[in-house]
Amino acid sequence: RMWAAERRRDEQADAALGRLAWVFHRAGLAEEANRAAAKAVALRPTDETVRKQLGGVLAAIGRFRESVQMLAGLALGPDDQFELANLYAATKDFDAAVTAAREYVKLDPQD
Repeated sequence: RMWAAERRRDEQADAALGRLAWVFHRAGLAEEANRAAAKAVALRPTDETVRKQLGGVLAAIGRFRESVQMLAGLALGPDDQFELANLYAATKDFDAAVTAAREYVKLDPQD
């Protein structure tokens, strides 16, 4: 139980730092956003929702490779898969971008 409570606190810290990075980004405070994002990444979040949120923040502040790493191994829906294809393209990993785009089409063939 104690370990589970500690992990929940860690996940809350992971989420809070990611959200703080987003707030700094939206306020135009790039240095602070990057610092908060770096701290959030260093915590190595394991919660899927937190990782997706942090991946989005990292993408928004231009840290595309880290964003891809944050999304790696997660079960992604069509929207997330589409974003992953864009992230791979932003990192100039075009083979991975094509693979991710094909996966997106499989997930959402009507789009």
